[in-house]
Order: sequence, then C-alpha cells, then structure tokens
Amino acid sequence: MGSAEERLQSELWRGAVPVEVHLALDEVADTIAPPPMFALVPRGAYLPLWHNAPGGLREHFAGSLPPGRTDPWFDYEGLPLRWQLTAGLLHDLLTLTHTAAAHTAAVRTDG
Repeated sequence: MGSAEERLQSELWRGAVPVEVHLALDEVADTIAPPPMFALVPRGAYLPLWHNAPGGLREHFAGSLPPGRTDPWFDYEGLPLRWQLTAGLLHDLLTLTHTAAAHTAAVRTDG
C-alpha cells in the first residue's frame, strides 16, 4: 500500500476531489460541534445527492442536526455553492483563486 500522498494522487487521477465538510456552527444542535468529514468526492457528483449517499454527510452529522432539518445546502467561505454544479466543476472554479489541496465547505440546512 502506498503513502497517503500516492493514494490521493491515484484518487485525483480517478476523478475524485478532496473536500473537508463541517457543519456550520449555527446549525449545531449539540453542546459540541461534530468533527469535520474528510472525503474524496467524485468529480461528477452533485453535493446534495452525495450528502444522502450511504456513509455520507447525513449519517456523519445526524446526531448534531436540529430536528426536522434535512435538506442541505453548502457554502465555501460564506459563498453559497450552486447545487446544480458538480463537485468537479465547483473545485475547478474555486481553485482559480485558491490553491488549497482540499476545500473546506460548510453544510447548512436552514432556509
């Protein structure tokens, strides 16, 4: 098995985008915010659909979400991310001005 860097390079070539997703602080319904989720998201995935995938964000943040809030939306540094754009396209658009290896997005469920 290769190093973490080699695995990341392999996933990037396969078409995955590294992301860090955390629950927005104003969405936390617990005394302690849950840890962020680090994932390699397929470039062709839509974030709201990826959210519902088995082992995805819904399961990761289930215990910390306010009751009745299920429909997510995402932002990056306060900029709402368009739900109809794929993760790969969002990554490409965001890397035009940022050079981070992984992007940090917040998931929100409020209107």
